[in-house]
Amino acid sequence: QGLPEGSSVVVCVSADDRQKVLTSLPAGVHKSLLSLVEALNNTKSSGAFVIALEKVAGDAGVECKVLDKNVERGAVFSTRQQWQEQIKSEVNAPVVLVLALQLLTLHVHKVLVSLPGRAISSLLKLLEPSLDPTAFQTLSELHKLVVNILEAEVGSVEVLAREAQGAVADVRALAASKEGLAKACVAAE
Repeated sequence: QGLPEGSSVVVCVSADDRQKVLTSLPAGVHKSLLSLVEALNNTKSSGAFVIALEKVAGDAGVECKVLDKNVERGAVFSTRQQWQEQIKSEVNAPVVLVLALQLLTLHVHKVLVSLPGRAISSLLKLLEPSLDPTAFQTLSELHKLVVNILEAEVGSVEVLAREAQGAVADVRALAASKEGLAKACVAAE
């Protein structure tokens, strides 16, 4: 019988358990996985890890390609445009908040992030030093409203969602355009 919906299981695997799993694998993959784990645990540079990862992938029959900066730049640009188009038409307050924070993170830190709802508070705190105080306040207010909506009883969700629409419009204005993003940020790092 499976787990009830919405529940999760956390499994902690000790170093000894990992070693047992690794030794039970076929010899070709076993050796390269051991070197990958060793590179992960014992090196301070990413070079050894990348070499070990490429070896594991090759042994497993998976091709690892070197990242093409032009392709990456195009993908980032395309994703930004998709998020900005989505936020313009989105009415769901939690989705607007997540999209706005993702767009602001991309604008400030030049990094694409995809985050679960429970990480919104942490990302908001991370962005706070880079945001205009008014923009931070607007985002914080919407975050509080979203938390209230998600914790509300079924009958009061619609009332809270209507109350959040003003904050949704304000957050949308911050993140839906380059101008709004620039205005929301104190200075891009």
